[in-house]
Amino acid sequence: MKKYVEVDREPVVGDMVKIVKCTSVPQTDGVDDYKVGDILKIIGERDGFSHPFYHYKSDFNKVLRRSEFVVVEEVTQFSKSDLKPCMVVKTKNGDLYIVAQYKSGLSLISKDGWLDLYNYNSDLIRERRYEWSKSFDIMEVYGLNEYESHAMDISTDNRDLLFKREEQSPRDIKIKELQDKMDEIKREMEELK
Repeated sequence: MKKYVEVDREPVVGDMVKIVKCTSVPQTDGVDDYKVGDILKIIGERDGFSHPFYHYKSDFNKVLRRSEFVVVEEVTQFSKSDLKPCMVVKTKNGDLYIVAQYKSGLSLISKDGWLDLYNYNSDLIRERRYEWSKSFDIMEVYGLNEYESHAMDISTDNRDLLFKREEQSPRDIKIKELQDKMDEIKREMEELK
C-alpha cells in the first residue's frame, strides 16, 4: 500500500490529492465516486464561476472543488531488503549503527555492540520480546558516505537521508481508527439503502 504525506501548496495537473471534505460528490451508477480519505489524481483544471475545478476523470462533470482536498506526495517506504552494507541507521534511542555484511547476512554494528537484522520485520521494527526492544526500532536510514576514506564511519556526515520514520501520536492513531470505522459504517448504510 502506498503512503502519502500532505504538502502545503496549490495543486497542479498530475498531483495526487487526498479527499478531506465531500461537498457534492459526483456518482457513477448511483455510487459516490469518492469519500473522505481517498487519494485521487488531478488530470485537468478549468475555471469555475468563482474558483477553479480540478478534474479527476475525463468526464466534464467529474471535478473536485479546492476545499475538498489537500495535495499529497508519495512517501517512499524503506524496507529491510533495501539495506546495504556501509549504510548507517539511527535507532529510536538515538544510537547510530553501520550496516555490515557477514557470512549469514547483515547486522548492525556500533561502537558499543551489535544487533542482528533477523530480529527486525520488513518495516525495520524490532521484534517485541521485551518492552525495551522498541528502543532499537530503526527510525532513520542514511546512504553511503560521499567519501571512500570515510565509508566505514559510523556517522551521518556526508550521507544522504534515505528514510525517516514519521511516528504518529497515540491520539492520531485513535482518530484514524475511528475515522476508518465511521467510513465502514457509512458504506454499510449506503449498501442497505
